[in-house]
Amino acid sequence: MKPEVAFFSGAVLGVAGAYLYKNYENGKDLKGGEGKSFTTLERIKNLSTIKEINDFCSKYKKKYGCKYGVLFLFSKDDTVLARYPSSKRSSTYTIPDSVTSIGSNAFEGCTSLETITIPDSVTSIGSNAFEGCTSLETITIPDSVTSIGDEAFFNCGSLKNIQIPKSVISIGKYSFSSCTSLTTISVEKDNNVYSSIDGVLFDKNQTKLIIYPSAKIGISYKIPESVTSIEESAFKNCSSLETITIPAGVTSIGPEAFYNCTLLKTITIPSGVTSIGDGAFYECTSLTSIIIPNGVTSIGKYAFYGCSSLETITIPTSVTSIGEYAFDRCSSLETITIPSTLIKYINKMKVLTIFYVFSTFKDETGASYERVKDKLVLQKNK
Repeated sequence: MKPEVAFFSGAVLGVAGAYLYKNYENGKDLKGGEGKSFTTLERIKNLSTIKEINDFCSKYKKKYGCKYGVLFLFSKDDTVLARYPSSKRSSTYTIPDSVTSIGSNAFEGCTSLETITIPDSVTSIGSNAFEGCTSLETITIPDSVTSIGDEAFFNCGSLKNIQIPKSVISIGKYSFSSCTSLTTISVEKDNNVYSSIDGVLFDKNQTKLIIYPSAKIGISYKIPESVTSIEESAFKNCSSLETITIPAGVTSIGPEAFYNCTLLKTITIPSGVTSIGDGAFYECTSLTSIIIPNGVTSIGKYAFYGCSSLETITIPTSVTSIGEYAFDRCSSLETITIPSTLIKYINKMKVLTIFYVFSTFKDETGASYERVKDKLVLQKNK
């Protein structure tokens, strides 16, 4: 079959091409060949068959090129692989050497692909580029790549290890989230931004723990003493870990840091921590006890949501704010000790969905409180 290819010419390459690429990446509306507007990313990510891609390419041939059913966007400085047909049944694919950018959602939902070869010409991997490539077992990121977008490999359930080359200076949020078979993330020693220890991803100075692979073997983990920050989603879905030791130097626990660590039983929060992020311990269903140190000033939304084995909790007097649903669905939580100053804050908010509905409350003096449901406040018992 003769491949369908469309290129920009001269002046279009210089101006319209660069404009197209910028707006494509930002997901803005562009004008089609018939004057109709469309949201570029939304249209492209839903192209699942070779026919759909070829039809799209034919309609907007001044802006896109097709080759063997794969959609490309051409501009002056970049050749972007925009969309690979998700319904195609091939198990392997080699990206052409002309490609310098893998676009957002380019391979999303390509469940048949087991191996993808990325050429040395590629410098960037877009957000959600390989999301949902559930059969993808191996992929080599070449030394030319400098950035990996948000959720780039999200839900690549068969991916077992990943090597970050020295060239990478940016890794987006949730890049390897829900990679349920991932055991190791390795970083080349010459990388100036990132590093790894025993398959765990850190920043170069190892003060930030960025990603602990969710399928890493072991039931316990001791965070290195150099770490001061546990980053967003660092231990998300690490369902094998029962104990995690946090060093005294840690001052920050990011959002969803221990999200869905379902076997995590005990954890000690160091005294230097001042905030617990949104969803930090969400659905840690085996967590039986936790001590929040005096020094924590804020507890985020959904911080301990669904911790169904948690029986008691004491909130220190240092806490000045607490997010909605922070302790909701903690079905074993019988007693909550709350400083009287925080009770005033809660009553001002008039949102008692912070706590499990059947919990009882007391303050630091031992005085007990009851929920007045129609007023959404806590009232001291006489």
